[in-house]
Amino acid sequence: MCSMKRNLFYTCIAFSMLLAISCSTKTEEKGLNIGIPVQKIQLDLSGDQLVSYIHTKLLSDTSRNLIAQLGSYTFSTSVDPVNSYDNRYNPDVILYYEYPGLTLKYTGKGAGMTQRKELQSVLESYPNSFYLDEIILEPKLYKNTLPFKLTKNSGPYEVEQLLGKHNSFFDSGSTTVKLSYTYPEHGLFVRFNYYPGSLMPDSSILVISLKDPLTEMKRYPTLFPGTK
Repeated sequence: MCSMKRNLFYTCIAFSMLLAISCSTKTEEKGLNIGIPVQKIQLDLSGDQLVSYIHTKLLSDTSRNLIAQLGSYTFSTSVDPVNSYDNRYNPDVILYYEYPGLTLKYTGKGAGMTQRKELQSVLESYPNSFYLDEIILEPKLYKNTLPFKLTKNSGPYEVEQLLGKHNSFFDSGSTTVKLSYTYPEHGLFVRFNYYPGSLMPDSSILVISLKDPLTEMKRYPTLFPGTK
């Protein structure tokens, strides 16, 4: 059972990291029409503040300011059947706002389509349908500070010094999958640039994923029994 859970977990992680590259439907248009913020606020884009924006609605002032403040972006969409257990016939839809070194992933539960006009109609009919589910950072490209005092040169040793010993429960045990550490209590997933057992490896961070810590802990009740 544990083996099956681990395999499912790594399938989801791999799918999440590769989705924007290999499975998304690119559009030539800008993102959906989300309007302008009622209040224009200068948001703190430092790494430690980014996780506080998780779960904000696409039509909120926070998202509107965040998307505008980050500048020019590439917009794309994809269908996510892997995480749509409750809606197999109307799977989740992901909206990607991609900036240099940073990707905002908004999820629409059971939206089931990727055409821009259809998505715009869903958003207008159900204003709370899309929320910020994940922020992905590429340290080599991201110009601002990273969360938890990590840097683009941080390796596994430094990550454990800052965040504590990683839990081997999440290790893939494969030499063909790049080394990664998972900290659900921080909503953090870190993938490094090298494979376990590599000679003279580049041990710096390849990608960082930020999600809601409480939601992530709830996925592993045996590891975090006090989470409600």
